[in-house]
Amino acid sequence: MARPVDLQDQVRDRPHGRRARRLVDPEAVLGYGELFLRISHAVSRRQEFSADALASRVVGSRTLVGGLKKVHAAGPAFDAYWSQEVVPVLQAGYLLPIADGFRSFTAHERVRKAMSGVLVFRSRSHVNGISGPPCG
Repeated sequence: MARPVDLQDQVRDRPHGRRARRLVDPEAVLGYGELFLRISHAVSRRQEFSADALASRVVGSRTLVGGLKKVHAAGPAFDAYWSQEVVPVLQAGYLLPIADGFRSFTAHERVRKAMSGVLVFRSRSHVNGISGPPCG
């Protein structure tokens, strides 16, 4: 049976007692990752705000706010629709009209109540200074 590789053994077995050098410093990789995420999130937020400003100019702020509320409420409903309705049908090898099915799914009273509950929760959280996840 082959013995598992142990990095400490490899370091000890190197000629002349030299230690293996790391090619990349893990701290530097983590620092780069954090910096990349901060910059990309900032760019994403700026793009989101620009898109919202344009949409507000094109359709008006009231229509934009209404649309954003619908998107926020529909997110959890779509997750449920996808996992409970679409995936089993796709796994069975069938295709289905996803958009029409979601429209029918959200027409059910229980789903509409759940969606309005999401809006109430998020609006109360926003009033209390707690913001939910960003759109997009």
